[in-house]
Amino acid sequence: MQGSEGELSKHSTTHSIEKEQQLREMLENDPLFDVIKDTSLEEILFGEEYLYDLEEKLWYSTPEVAEWFGINDGQLRYYIKPFNEYLFDEDSPTTSTAFRLNVTSILKLRMILLLKDKYRVKGLQRLIGLDGEGYVQSAPINTKATKEVSKIDNTLEQEVAFLKSMMEHVLGSGLFEFQQGEEGPEIKIKEDYLANLIQEHVKHEGEQDGIKLLQEQAASITKENQELKELIEKTSKANQELKESLERLEKDRSSEKGDVAIQIREKQIESELRNELRLEAVKEWTESNKQSFFSKLFQADRIELEKESFIHDYIKKHLNDRLTKAINEYRVSEDK
Repeated sequence: MQGSEGELSKHSTTHSIEKEQQLREMLENDPLFDVIKDTSLEEILFGEEYLYDLEEKLWYSTPEVAEWFGINDGQLRYYIKPFNEYLFDEDSPTTSTAFRLNVTSILKLRMILLLKDKYRVKGLQRLIGLDGEGYVQSAPINTKATKEVSKIDNTLEQEVAFLKSMMEHVLGSGLFEFQQGEEGPEIKIKEDYLANLIQEHVKHEGEQDGIKLLQEQAASITKENQELKELIEKTSKANQELKESLERLEKDRSSEKGDVAIQIREKQIESELRNELRLEAVKEWTESNKQSFFSKLFQADRIELEKESFIHDYIKKHLNDRLTKAINEYRVSEDK
């Protein structure tokens, strides 16, 4: 009888380790798990007994899951809606009124509840990359470059508005018209109109007044033409700055995509390495700490604590060197 109990205890411990490993693999590269990992919340997440009785191919109702979490069904549904796409995949039998959660969905929802007080719903959505309706957002653009382009857009819009006002004023005087030149449209003086205008002034106010008016109008035309030329040059410069800013923006966005891919892969390498070190530690512990039947029977809790402490120290001792080596090898392979 005692031998059967010992075998059962050993089988249960082995099953728990294997089950925890499976659960960790489900959360590999999950953004919320990256936040919880190596904190006290990780121990809470994997320390809940109901997890080890879940079947991977089964779907569970919200009342069942709410009872495991120690909350009511309404509270659980409140935290499901903002994270719809994060929690459910295409194969989920969930409808608009009836939610069904598999093991992965339950783990994700539990992490949301563990982090909700610190990050709130909006903060968690930003961590995951969701919009306010629970759907995945497009990749964010470079904020600094966007502001720079926006500033240039506003300046260019003001310059174009001023240019339009100037052109309306010039053409409204009746002295000018557009003509097609060799290098594009040109503003030309209406000589006939100007001659008639001068004759009218000479006729009514005398020749001296006509000459004076002609001089004033010629000076005004010269000034307006110079202002128009300067405005065209400024507009051309603004267009060039806008083009350069757009090119920088595209370059920054391409660079960000590459950086994000590298960061994700390095996180994945770290996660894989932690799992590998954990398995090594369990194996080494098992080989070097063979316990008698009575020790396992009466000191199971203490043995389990010592084992977890050994695993933690083992990972801490070997992780840095192994991780540095693995990431360096990955970066070398990427450069080739």
